[in-house]
Formats: sequence, C-alpha cells, structure tokens
Amino acid sequence: MYRIEGRVPDPARGGGGQGGGVLRKADRLCSAGERCASHAALGGPAKLSRGNPGPLCYACEERHAAAQLGKEAARPKPAEGREAARRRRPPAGGDGPRRGGDGRGPLACALDPCQRPADRLQGGVRLCREHAEAGLARGFQEGRTIWALTCDRNLRDALASSNEEQARKWSGLLEEAKARLAWAEADLAAKEARVRR
Repeated sequence: MYRIEGRVPDPARGGGGQGGGVLRKADRLCSAGERCASHAALGGPAKLSRGNPGPLCYACEERHAAAQLGKEAARPKPAEGREAARRRRPPAGGDGPRRGGDGRGPLACALDPCQRPADRLQGGVRLCREHAEAGLARGFQEGRTIWALTCDRNLRDALASSNEEQARKWSGLLEEAKARLAWAEADLAAKEARVRR
C-alpha cells in the first residue's frame, strides 16, 4: 500500500531528503489484529517492519510456526499406525493402569513389560517408582565409576612423576571411591531386582 503525498516534496510537510520522497509506504499493521502476539504488550497490533513481506508480524509468525511444530509432534508417525496403538491399549474392560492422559484412570509406566502405575516423570517419560529409582541408581553408579577411574588415573600419574604428596592424596581418594562404588553397585543390584519382581 502506497500513498501519494504529493508530487513535489515539501520540506514544510516533512518532505525532502530520504524519508520524504514522492511515494511513502503506509504504516502496515499485523493482520492478526486483536489476536496479534504483541497486542497485550503494545495495546494494538504490531507495526510491520519494512523488511517483513508478509501480512503477519514476526512474533505472530513464530507463534504460528511453534503451533505447527506442536501439531506435527502430536501426529502419530507412519510406523506407529493402528497396530502400535492397539498394542499400547489396555485390555477391554480393564480398569488397570494405562498409557494415556485423558483422565480415564491411572497412567502406566512407559516401559513395555511393566504395568505398574506411573509415579514420576523422569527425562520426559512417565515411569513407575521402581524403574525411576533404578534409573537414578544406574546414573549414580556410573558417576561413581567415572570418579573411581579418575582417581586411579591421577594416582598413576602421581606415582609416575614421583610426587609422594599427590600419590598419598589420590591413594586415599581412590580407596574411598572404590568403597562408594561398591555401595552404589550393591544399591543398583537391589533396585534392579525390585524392578524384576
């Protein structure tokens, strides 16, 4: 949309120079109107920038793109057809735990053979208490393993450089790390045994 202000730039009316040529682009506003993403902050639809060729402001375009991505994520994948959905469904007439969120009963653990009620959300997945505790114990045990290996490597470096003070320090830390690793492995074995029950 262009308005013709006048044929001759008039300095008295703000004409002349770069900003006041013969044709001036009218202030374009976001076509979303009251539904504009910036409406609440600005009290009206946002002005479109000169570089924006579309009818929507950039905020509305981003909101639209995010909504489209959300729809794509919610849409079942081709490999997840009706058969996969049927396998996830609980038996007909069963009031047991299920994998869904429409309020028809308790949610089940997301891991396949498990049918215990979901208790916690861990890593974006609903798990039963036993699987969640086993996962945390596994992570704890992995961290203890890494620390024990680090202590061992540093002790070897200290012994190779004949640094007795560092060797004593890392020797004590390695013994403590081995004891904690043994405890973490026993805890993990107990938690995994609870999962198998």
